[in-house]
Amino acid sequence: MSYCKEREPTAQSRYADPARAVEDDTHEPIERYQRPHRKGWFQWIPTDRGQLRATECAMLVHLRSPYQQRTIAGLNTITLTARAAAAGGSTTSSQAHHVLFLHGFGGGLAAWLPNLDPLVAELASAPFASPCYVHAVDMPGFARSDRTWRNFVDDKKAMSFMTESLLAWCGEMGISPESSRLDIIGHSFGGYIAAQFALQHPERVSHLFLADPWGVPICDESEWKNRRIPIRFRIGLALYRFGLPLWVLRAVGPMGPRLLPRFRPDFAERWKPHIDDVNKFFDYTYHCNADRNALGEHAFQMCGRHDIPVYARQPLAAHLPAGLSVNVQLTVAYGENTWMRRDAGERMVQQMQRAAPEASRAIHIISEAGHQINTDNAPDFNRLLIAVIVRDPFASPHHSN
Repeated sequence: MSYCKEREPTAQSRYADPARAVEDDTHEPIERYQRPHRKGWFQWIPTDRGQLRATECAMLVHLRSPYQQRTIAGLNTITLTARAAAAGGSTTSSQAHHVLFLHGFGGGLAAWLPNLDPLVAELASAPFASPCYVHAVDMPGFARSDRTWRNFVDDKKAMSFMTESLLAWCGEMGISPESSRLDIIGHSFGGYIAAQFALQHPERVSHLFLADPWGVPICDESEWKNRRIPIRFRIGLALYRFGLPLWVLRAVGPMGPRLLPRFRPDFAERWKPHIDDVNKFFDYTYHCNADRNALGEHAFQMCGRHDIPVYARQPLAAHLPAGLSVNVQLTVAYGENTWMRRDAGERMVQQMQRAAPEASRAIHIISEAGHQINTDNAPDFNRLLIAVIVRDPFASPHHSN
């Protein structure tokens, strides 16, 4: 199996496996996968953009569906075509159905690897005739997307940067309210961003799917003080206040690639069914977060409370019930064993159901899954995803659950 390395752009690209060809002029095949390494004694952090590209490609080579990869409005983007436009059309043709995946904090678009192929296959065999495209992006400031440093003075500036970047992405993709349907699936912090985008631009979103979302509960300080918090978590919160959330990963230099496998060995079991070497996932995650320009971390930090950073400054439970348009369908899914406040999400959805019974509001629990809901129990997550996304994309948005 071949992987990819950085090269200068050319008019055409060559690929070792045509069935998995990638329309990305930044890659060419190499014969051997390499773990993170320094390029000299004076390079303290063993990472660079080339290694990030290589590990991303080593993950995406496991996709069965052909995909196109481009940078759109500064966001690293892959697009899988479930049903193409008619001859002479394009990926931005009228009445197209677009599905957008947003990863969580510290991740990248390859985190959706277990979920993309099943959704594309179901969309391809669905009875409706509109063109269907599935996209996954590196969120603004994360992984291979634009990480040019900006200093956010508060959560509003950080959130404005995130939502405006997504709006620009929609514009360059030609996804407009008049001609396209956009469903957004967001995990964790990606779910929080997706919800904020839907609040600000409801005319652009058809279905909002929040997968174990961060930032839902309203903080109860007295309840927080009385909670029994594991010592490892308390240490993490203490380190968090010294700098950007993942500063330790960069501070330890050459030891950085060993941290994630050591502290989260459970990730290996999650990824074994999906890739041939779990080190690909660990290395990909390391390179996604080892870059010194940690813009995404800065944005996340500003969105959380400084005193209790696990809570959002602007919690969704305080804004989504009254702010989300009835024309935007909502699905919230939690892992059965998540560390997120599932009870807060359940109360939020129930409140929304009572306030607008005509709107589509639903909550689901994925059994045998924790916070990494899309990989902990990928088969059940994919069944739910397919059930709510694969439908006539231009049917009335109002239906009962």
